[in-house]
Amino acid sequence: MQTSEEVAVEDTISSHKSRIGHLATLIKHLPPGDVADLRRSADVEMPGPSFWKIFITLPDYDQKQRVEEWQTILVALTYMKDLHTPAVSLGNALFLAGYSEARLTKLLNAKDKTLRSEITTVARFLGSKGQLADLNQLANLILITGDGNQKVRRSIAKDFYFNQ
Repeated sequence: MQTSEEVAVEDTISSHKSRIGHLATLIKHLPPGDVADLRRSADVEMPGPSFWKIFITLPDYDQKQRVEEWQTILVALTYMKDLHTPAVSLGNALFLAGYSEARLTKLLNAKDKTLRSEITTVARFLGSKGQLADLNQLANLILITGDGNQKVRRSIAKDFYFNQ
C-alpha cells in the first residue's frame, strides 16, 4: 500500500510525462533560430523569447512554476531533438552510450546549479551519440523534490548498473 506522499510523487511524475512529451514535440518542430535561442538561455538568468513562447503553452502554466528548472529542461530537449522515448530508461541510455561511472556519480549527487549544468551535459552527450532516452527521468531529477527525488536518482543508478 502506497503512502499519500508516494501517491503524490507518482501523480507528479505522471503530470511531468505529459509535459515533457508535449515539449519534445514542440521543440522537434522549432526553426533553427529558436533552437539556438533556447540553447543560449542555458547560461543566462532571464531566458529569451523562444523559452517564453513555449513555457506558456504548458497546460497548467502559472507564474509560480520554477522557471530555472523548466529552462534547463527545454535546453536539454534541444540537444535531444527526436531522441526522447519512454522505452529507454535514462540509466540504460547512459550505459549504452558509454557514459562514465564518475560522470554518473557526479550527476546523481549534484544539486541546484551544478545539477542544472549536469543535466545539460548529459543531454549534450546523449545527443552527440544519437542515443534514445527517457527524458522524463532527466526532468524529474530537477523537478521532483524530497524522497521522490532520491527514488528517481536510485532508479537511474539501478538501470545503469543493471546493464553491466
